Amino acid sequence: MEEYLERITGWFVRGTLAQFQIAVEHHLAGDGYTVERDGDALLFYRTHKEGGFLGIGKKTVKEPVMKITRGEDGVQIAPEPLDREFAQYLANYLAQH
Repeated sequence: MEEYLERITGWFVRGTLAQFQIAVEHHLAGDGYTVERDGDALLFYRTHKEGGFLGIGKKTVKEPVMKITRGEDGVQIAPEPLDREFAQYLANYLAQH
């Protein structure tokens, strides 16, 4: 496993899903990302607005960039979707945190 993925899983096992989500979601939102909890998984998305006219009718588009799950086998980062640029960005943020 690549070093930045190991850093993410290392942070992920330190607490609960909700704690990890709270720790990163405010920072991610400022850079155009969101994180959602789905059972035993956290799903990360890149968000942007599309369409509309003069700001009216724009729709938010969510593009999946990473999925982290916690189960009996421990923490796993799903191979799809996995945007390596996002994973490095998240790992760098966690290293500073």
